[in-house]
Amino acid sequence: SHLLQLPFRFFADGCTEQHELLPTLIIACFRSPENQAFIEHEMDIRILLAYLERQQASMDAATRKDPAACNKTISAVADWVLLSVRFPVEFWKEAIEQFGPSRA
Repeated sequence: SHLLQLPFRFFADGCTEQHELLPTLIIACFRSPENQAFIEHEMDIRILLAYLERQQASMDAATRKDPAACNKTISAVADWVLLSVRFPVEFWKEAIEQFGPSRA
């Protein structure tokens, strides 16, 4: 119930607070069905999925140097870089699958 008591800005796209809370929740849930079940009781896990997918898309655009797709602010690049420091990129695909609609 404490997650629901957080101000909306912690869940709003593009807010600094989101980049603190969501990676923490992703890390807590990754490969932990018990933690994921607890978090799912408190919030919609698709928020974590959408966040990871956005960071993956930003990283993909930046690494392929696609000028049209990479027409974002430097902070968007910093967001995926910061996430990669806290949650290594090699685990993103597995986490996206874990939080995705095909999960058990």
